Amino acid sequence: MNELLAPVSMAFNPSAVTGRRVYVGFGVAGRKGLSVAVPVDMLSLIIVAELARRAAFATGITFLIADTHAQRTGTYEPAMVARAARRRRHIIFRACDALGIPDPKVFLASQIEDDELYESLVKEATSLARGDGEYFIRESADIEFFRRVGDVGMKVGWTLASSSKSVGRFDEQAFDKFYLEMFPAGKQMKFVYASPGRTLDPTKAKAAPYLDFENRVRILIDRDEDVQTKLDGCAHEPTKQAALEYYAAIVRAWEELAGFSLEGDTVVEKIENLICTVTPGMEISDGN
Repeated sequence: MNELLAPVSMAFNPSAVTGRRVYVGFGVAGRKGLSVAVPVDMLSLIIVAELARRAAFATGITFLIADTHAQRTGTYEPAMVARAARRRRHIIFRACDALGIPDPKVFLASQIEDDELYESLVKEATSLARGDGEYFIRESADIEFFRRVGDVGMKVGWTLASSSKSVGRFDEQAFDKFYLEMFPAGKQMKFVYASPGRTLDPTKAKAAPYLDFENRVRILIDRDEDVQTKLDGCAHEPTKQAALEYYAAIVRAWEELAGFSLEGDTVVEKIENLICTVTPGMEISDGN
């Protein structure tokens, strides 16, 4: 099992996905607000998706950036939501190009929300949801939409839970369970989970891989990111070492998929090189 996979990710029959596509969704907002900045941890989901695609002989990866979901569940400035979505879209395409991922397709949720099928799926899930929130409904509709019209046979997400018995209310495993309850026809879908991202905050060492609400304790995909300075700012050695081990796992998996070694002699140097790989042409960040 790859180091970036969560323990709950079970072995699956590759033939169930062969010839189909892998699906990954990225949020731009969470319970703490909007996140324009993107942690380097986001790359772990792209890596896990490509590892799964190769193992299953799937044809490509479909990515969804949930801009509409943020607009419908929060009062965010539309221009900032659009900026957050653009940054993720840029990173996805740069990473796919560097890793040689075939036929990547990147959608914004706003591109599909007016589709007749999608609207009907949202209505269907809403009627069955029994009070569950808008985000649950839309994420379920997203999966079912791409299963039906995008030839998707596997979903890659992330989880904080170490087992299926310890799933939190807003854990992605809970979203996927909700999806299967809303759309039983999706029972053939395979679900694979990456481990959570890492922070340099010992009070909350694990977090969403693609959201940042305190850039002081996250390594960000930003052309001016000083990785070593941020690591030096973490006085809790176990937290720092856990983060370094996680970044090292990202580096190893990236190099395995890309087929060549990143420049640098240390994990810090390689992560900085990796950041440089996916940031050319990306607009400058001004924080969260």
